Amino acid sequence: MDSSDQAASRDACMKEINDLFHEMGRARGKTTRSAWMELQLTLPQFKMLVVVSQAESSAIGCIAEQLGVGEPTASYLVERLVQSRLVERTEDPSDRRKAMIRLTAEGRALLDKLIGSRDWLNDRLRDLDTEDLAALRRGLGAIVALLNTAKPI
Repeated sequence: MDSSDQAASRDACMKEINDLFHEMGRARGKTTRSAWMELQLTLPQFKMLVVVSQAESSAIGCIAEQLGVGEPTASYLVERLVQSRLVERTEDPSDRRKAMIRLTAEGRALLDKLIGSRDWLNDRLRDLDTEDLAALRRGLGAIVALLNTAKPI
């Protein structure tokens, strides 16, 4: 195989991998579509829920910074989510003046419905044989390493 054939084969392989990732996303989306259709949150409230889910608990100032909004706006969004019982506000043990925000069980359940359970893929991977599972792990490890070293777009 000459170099132009190898390049074409490589390009075809990369396209197929990309298509497979998109197909995997569509398959996962089928399990979450109805939850998205029933969602009663605004986009800023949803973003807040995602940010809060990234840490065990977060201060409002930290959340505001991650969302790129002021603390008053973040406080308002938190209040709306507290009223919906999706997050809870507690005192910071080291500074009682500071409120800490974390997901409630209802908030975690909603995110699992919207994004998919953390076990969704794991449950399906059980059906792969050991050789395919090892090849997938190696390939995904290479992709993650590449993405972690890539410059932001």
